[in-house]
Amino acid sequence: MQTDIVGTMQPIVRASVAESVYQALRNQLMHGEFQPGQVLGIKALADALGTSTMPVREAFSRLVMQQGLQPMRNGSTRVPLISADNLDDIRRARMLIEGTVTEWGAARLNKGQIDVLAKLADEITVARRSREEVQVSVEKNRIFHFTIYQAPGIS
Repeated sequence: MQTDIVGTMQPIVRASVAESVYQALRNQLMHGEFQPGQVLGIKALADALGTSTMPVREAFSRLVMQQGLQPMRNGSTRVPLISADNLDDIRRARMLIEGTVTEWGAARLNKGQIDVLAKLADEITVARRSREEVQVSVEKNRIFHFTIYQAPGIS
C-alpha cells in the first residue's frame, strides 16, 4: 500500500504567486472547468484566487501566448471556441504523441507502477459508470497516463 502512495507523489516545488495562479488557471482550462467562449474577468478570478490582479494578468498573458486563452478586441479575454476540425487535429496529434510515449514507458514500468496502474484502471472503470464522477474519472485517467510517462528513462 505504501508503494502506491509513494509512486504517485510529486516533489514539493516552491512557486511564485504568479506561477501558482498560472498553474491554477491552466489546470482549470485543461479540466474543462471553463466553457468555450466564456469571458474571464481578471478581478473576479483574482478575488476567487485571493490574489491581486497582477498575477492573473501575467497568467492571462502566458495563456494567450500558448493559445489557451483568446484576447478580444474590447480588451477582455475568453476561452477559445474549438471547431470540430481543430478538435480532430488535437485528437490525432495526441494519439501520435501519447501512443509513442506510452509504448516507450510501458516497457520500462516496474512492479509498483504496474500495480498503481491496475488500481487506477479499476477506479476509472467505477468512476465512468457514474455520471457524477466524470471529473474523478478524468483526473484518474490523467494520473494513469502520467504514471506511464514517468517510467524510468522517459523524462
